[in-house]
Amino acid sequence: MIGRRSRTAVLTASLAVAVVATVVGAEPAEAKAVTTGATAYASGASTGSGRLAATLTMTGSVGGLLDGLISPIVSSALNPLVSALQGTVNSTVAGVLGAGSSNAAGSPSQQTNAVTGTFPNETFPSGAACTASSVTRPCFSAASTAVNASPLAAVSAAAVHGYTQQTQASDDATNSIYGRAQVTSASVSALSGITSLTNPVVSAAAVDAKANCPNNGSDPSASVSATSVSLLGGKVSLSVLNGAIAGLVVNGTSVGTIGSLSPTTLAGGITVRSYGTAVRIDVSLSLSQLLAGLNLSASAVSELTSDVTSASLTLSIVVGPSSSVSSTGAKAWGLGVGVDLSGSLTFDLLGLVGARVSLPTGISGGNYGNLVDLRLGYASCTSGSASTSTSTPAVPPANV
Repeated sequence: MIGRRSRTAVLTASLAVAVVATVVGAEPAEAKAVTTGATAYASGASTGSGRLAATLTMTGSVGGLLDGLISPIVSSALNPLVSALQGTVNSTVAGVLGAGSSNAAGSPSQQTNAVTGTFPNETFPSGAACTASSVTRPCFSAASTAVNASPLAAVSAAAVHGYTQQTQASDDATNSIYGRAQVTSASVSALSGITSLTNPVVSAAAVDAKANCPNNGSDPSASVSATSVSLLGGKVSLSVLNGAIAGLVVNGTSVGTIGSLSPTTLAGGITVRSYGTAVRIDVSLSLSQLLAGLNLSASAVSELTSDVTSASLTLSIVVGPSSSVSSTGAKAWGLGVGVDLSGSLTFDLLGLVGARVSLPTGISGGNYGNLVDLRLGYASCTSGSASTSTSTPAVPPANV
């Protein structure tokens, strides 16, 4: 028989076990889902749709034995030239820095606390806290990212960071969702065989962008920044401050803002002018320079330089930030970098047939170039409507 003291001890122990079991088995407080319809996206870069696409047309016709003289020239010189002037650089870069790559982050599915710091000096998630699968702060972080599309172009960065999140209302009354991206020590090279271009044609110490979408009825906003931007080895330098080009210096002369830039001609067939809110540099190229940049065979170079009758070639570099804001969304990139190759070449093949290689420009509409067209440090977001549920959605919101 168990005594009164023993029965009390057993009862107390049983109650303690029950309490522990209750505590252990209790579920944590349910996290609040992202505002319905709100989305965010960030990536190391986005790309335009321009593409380098040279075409070859022939004039005149020959037959019989003379075809045997013309065909070898076309196959050994003209076709390799046209083939080398077909560009896939943008799609290659997108595969490393854009949507679908490891350097992109889609929308979060749960709200979280605010990050420390203000743009562009926020504290980025790092280490184990930075994962693309995070439900509160999808994140990417990479070092020494490089894309080599030689001989046309190359893109590199010392580091690429980015994340998305929605800040909970207890930390931010606007309940904002946003995308945030940063690229450091970025460089873009083009046709590196042309020594006079002083590659990289564009470099920047840091590029930052943030697209911020409140969910309390306030207007979205976009923030962009870039530091120590250099073009053509310092012939032009600038920064991006308060969403616009600032500190613009051309050939050692301080210009200030893009609105103060008048068309300027530099030595070596280089012109500098404004292109909307961006700066544009046009460089005249000879056929010999282009062939050096394309790294064609010696026999092809010899044939083409012997047969050329006219050459009009321009390499254009367009650099500047961009942002767009509507009542429900925002997009931003810290630095747009476009490199474009345009013009035409004509050849006389043995006095019998004429040949023309055409390179249409890719600078039009929203595109900055056909060789390279990057939006470095890309971020976007859309505002949502009042949440109807506090549970985590079965499927996270789609990427922007």
